[in-house]
Amino acid sequence: MELRNTFEAAVNETLPMFGLTPVFAGEMEQPGLTSANPVNVLIGLTQGLRGNVLLGFSRPSAVRVVSSMMGGMPVESLDAMAKSALGELGNLLSASAVLKLNNPVPIQISPPTVVLGERLFLMISRVPSRVLQFRFDQDQMTVRLSVE
Repeated sequence: MELRNTFEAAVNETLPMFGLTPVFAGEMEQPGLTSANPVNVLIGLTQGLRGNVLLGFSRPSAVRVVSSMMGGMPVESLDAMAKSALGELGNLLSASAVLKLNNPVPIQISPPTVVLGERLFLMISRVPSRVLQFRFDQDQMTVRLSVE
């Protein structure tokens, strides 16, 4: 199974655990791994597969995801607890996706890095990437995959 497919399956299995119903909204390719989203979660892939995964959200979408992960508790800002929850979402999705690959060499994932900022542009790699877009109601999430 291909990493793109395992990430789509991981999103479709994981987000419903938090009461969110993801809908695949499209896919595109980019010449590098970049993001202009104000909320990003970066996970590195090491051993057995080298690359990066970058989850991207708008602030309202990130707040909604964090609130859902915390059982519907109101979330006013993306404080340390919210960043931790987003990092954990990155861990859950990445671990689930790489386990589904059944790679002969175990694939390791790095601890998540959460990057927040308005008018932010991240350039992680010049390696081509695939961008998977998901919607859940009015909110959205992108999953960017870049494998060397």
